[in-house]
Amino acid sequence: ERFSGHFWRCHGALMSGGSDLNFFHFLTVLGFYIFQEEKVEACVVEVGLGGRLDATNALPSPVVCGITLLDMDHVALLGDTLDAIAREKAGIMKKGVPCITVHGQRE
Repeated sequence: ERFSGHFWRCHGALMSGGSDLNFFHFLTVLGFYIFQEEKVEACVVEVGLGGRLDATNALPSPVVCGITLLDMDHVALLGDTLDAIAREKAGIMKKGVPCITVHGQRE
């Protein structure tokens, strides 16, 4: 019941402003709205595609960032080599914020 109330308030506010957010961006905004309304003290926020254009970059200073094993997925958006994908994924990193990654990535 509380979730549906948050959902429709957030949806109504965005639609009244003429928003054209895609589904993932809407869910990101909704999540941040719920965290604020419910006074959440800490949360784990997973990226969509990850990288410099990810909606979760709206968080200006997370406590920590993490990048998991890189693979050849989403090549149309992130690049067609692991090097290109790594550069895009690095876009979630913030100055002064620790970043954790996996050991032993090939290439």
